[in-house]
Amino acid sequence: MARPSRIELIEEATAATGASVALVSAGRRTVRARAPACDPMIAEVATWMGAKDAVEALEQEWRDLERQLALKVRPLNIDLIEGGRSSLPEVRAMRALTRKMRAADRELERVAERIALMRARSVAGALAKIELGLQIQGPYDWQDHALALVRGGIEQLRQLA
Repeated sequence: MARPSRIELIEEATAATGASVALVSAGRRTVRARAPACDPMIAEVATWMGAKDAVEALEQEWRDLERQLALKVRPLNIDLIEGGRSSLPEVRAMRALTRKMRAADRELERVAERIALMRARSVAGALAKIELGLQIQGPYDWQDHALALVRGGIEQLRQLA
């Protein structure tokens, strides 16, 4: 038997509430929200997810430039680190992207802190908060705010249920 996805688990957990389904699209991710749609938590999480997708696109662009740089410096018998110290167009573009990514990461952290302090007004909002915590956490060590988001979401879900 195949393992259910996180979305399927969330759908099953909230199916008993009989609430309606609304979709909040954020880039390639979709946050499945349930009534009431007036819960600002859902919009904040969708905004965070969309901003995270934008950061991931910048990271991909940076990796593409790094590949181009490696291909350019290899025939010159220059290693990638030394090439990264040059003023080649790829390096300048990578530096600009690094500045953008750092600023975007700081903004994502600021928004996550704000969301961690918010109270969910619905089961869907609590689930969105938990989903955000899991998204921030990823598969490795717990990141700042992720544990607070998950614990807060679970506690608010208990209060709403």
